[in-house]
Amino acid sequence: MVGKRVQFDDKTWAAIDALMSDKGKSFQDLANEAFKNLLKKHHQPVGLKAALKESVAAPITTPRSARRDGRAGSVVAAQGQPGITRSAIKKQTTMPPSTMTR
Repeated sequence: MVGKRVQFDDKTWAAIDALMSDKGKSFQDLANEAFKNLLKKHHQPVGLKAALKESVAAPITTPRSARRDGRAGSVVAAQGQPGITRSAIKKQTTMPPSTMTR
């Protein structure tokens, strides 16, 4: 476990000390809770498992600049292919008549 030294102004430390007394928690417990919430707020997963869960849950859209008509792209999270629109997937799955054999 990594240790770091932090400094608080007197008013902040008094509030933290009061919270430790009220909740019956140690400073380490409060710090763990605070940093966990901070990382969650800024979408910074902790560990590989959390990173994978977040990447799967996030919808994927194509940027406005990637479309010819200037509209925003459609969500393609169901296909699991980042950065590819539904029309691009459709183009990939349909074969042109010249490549079809009888």
